[in-house]
Amino acid sequence: MHGFGRELRTTQDRTPCAKTSPLARRVELVESSSTATYPNQDYFKRGFLVRHSISIKPQLTEANKAARLKWAFERLGPDLMVHDMMDYVHVDEKWFYMTRVKKTLYLLPGEEPPHRSTKSKRFITKVMFLSAVARPRWNYNTNEWFDGRIGTWHFTQTVPAQRSSRNRPSGTMVTVPCTVTRDTYRDMLIDNVIPAIKAKWPNDKAARILLQQDNARPHVPLSDERVAAACASDGWAIEVVCQPPNSPDMNVLDLGFFRAIQTLQERTRCKTIDELIDATLSAWTTVDAMTLNSNFLTLQTCLIEVVRAGGGNNYKIPPHGQEEVGQARAVTGVCGVPAGCVQLRSCGYRGY
Repeated sequence: MHGFGRELRTTQDRTPCAKTSPLARRVELVESSSTATYPNQDYFKRGFLVRHSISIKPQLTEANKAARLKWAFERLGPDLMVHDMMDYVHVDEKWFYMTRVKKTLYLLPGEEPPHRSTKSKRFITKVMFLSAVARPRWNYNTNEWFDGRIGTWHFTQTVPAQRSSRNRPSGTMVTVPCTVTRDTYRDMLIDNVIPAIKAKWPNDKAARILLQQDNARPHVPLSDERVAAACASDGWAIEVVCQPPNSPDMNVLDLGFFRAIQTLQERTRCKTIDELIDATLSAWTTVDAMTLNSNFLTLQTCLIEVVRAGGGNNYKIPPHGQEEVGQARAVTGVCGVPAGCVQLRSCGYRGY
């Protein structure tokens, strides 16, 4: 018995046709082949063609690759296990917007989509937050679960309104975003981040704590005396370290935790800056702690991939969901180093 419809060509017959089209033109199914005779949608449904999203990554110099390789090697232990990151606190900033320029909604048949408008797409209201996280663990001192959330703070200030509006008269105190400079960042560390670490840290304060930041211009240098004094006060041993340049994949906040917060924050419709701040703070407390731990597992696998790539970033970030790694490993586990990375370590670490 014969089937109905046009008989599809095999994968072997289809592959040469698709390869004749340049990668830059394969942005639509009709461009995935040099011939438009055959229905590309059918080949896509059957897996002959695969959709793949490509994100732009930072361009690395040879010095950047060497710094990334050294950073990864220093976190590979002699027992062929990656560092557990229990003594790290990752800090980073992120903009949270009032709304997106393009937003996807799921509507019922016949339901009208809402009308969205703004004066300018380039100047959507936004607020910058600084967040600090550590790896979740059990706190044996208090017999409580430490969720890893040190804190998140927004760069805003309260000023009197200069003009009247239909919502409030002039002179009313309103919240506005403030410019993030090195002075404001230093004050945020001294007044909020470092005290929060000392208040919530689950281990002994005599142990060394590494406060990891990226290399943004407003960030303080490692030799900042005021920050160093705040880190060493009260008998604490907190040390500020900088991750390699152009390496957002070395920070757990950029590896998915910020995205998880943003997903929850965007579910709340915000009309004012105060509502945006409340929605972001609510999302910060709502996101699951296992999500943060999965991001740390992803960071460990990224360190392995950096070694495999010779310090480059031309690799696909491996996902590590809670279901994949198992419950025991998702709480306290670490990633093992493949044998190939051990060979790279023995011959590639020289000179760094």
